[in-house]
Amino acid sequence: MAPNEKPEAELIKGMLDTTLPLLLTEIACLRSLAIKNGTSPEVLEKADLPSAIAKRNAERLGYGEQYAEAIAKAARNTASI
Repeated sequence: MAPNEKPEAELIKGMLDTTLPLLLTEIACLRSLAIKNGTSPEVLEKADLPSAIAKRNAERLGYGEQYAEAIAKAARNTASI
């Protein structure tokens, strides 16, 4: 490993530290808006917002599927959706 390279676990943790708060905020806003517009909580659970949003954000930032799943898992464990 090169001197400036970080192990993959450190990269994922760093990404979680920076993106998880934003992801949770985005999920809360979308959930609130959906409920306000008449969407039931059951439909939101089936939609798996953490996975969908994490995947989209990871793709935008150029991260792979593994990173998206790590972020989605953390969001699901943190947010009560």
